[in-house]
Amino acid sequence: MSTRRGFTIIELLVVMIVLGVLASIAILRYRDFTDEALAARIATDMQTVRLAALNHYSDANDWPAEAAEGQVPAELVRYLPEGWQFGSGSYSLDWDNLGGVVGVTVRSDRPNLIAKLSQRLVQGNPFVDMGGNVMYIIVAPGIPI
Repeated sequence: MSTRRGFTIIELLVVMIVLGVLASIAILRYRDFTDEALAARIATDMQTVRLAALNHYSDANDWPAEAAEGQVPAELVRYLPEGWQFGSGSYSLDWDNLGGVVGVTVRSDRPNLIAKLSQRLVQGNPFVDMGGNVMYIIVAPGIPI
């Protein structure tokens, strides 16, 4: 009687397939967790911009002027933490002055990130979901939404 050493090709293929399926599930979950964490960061960034904008409004009784996408409005620089940026590699923020109301638009080429951000902002914050973008609305104190 001979003793068997090692595994058969079939056994090795089955193990490789099972490991491949488990790895693909783990990668998808990792991406989902990454988008969830980034959505939380963006929501926090939007709150920071909101507070800076309201501080500027209380000092100047006007909103900061329009700024290019990814650029911090010059009037807000002194109210934001040093080195503040309007975005990162995965998203950019755009300051929009719409007259009596202003908005911070989040642009990203990752639809799952925008969906996660929309879910996060539903919790009582005024925002507009515009397809692939989300605009967080900031109004002057005392003006009803």
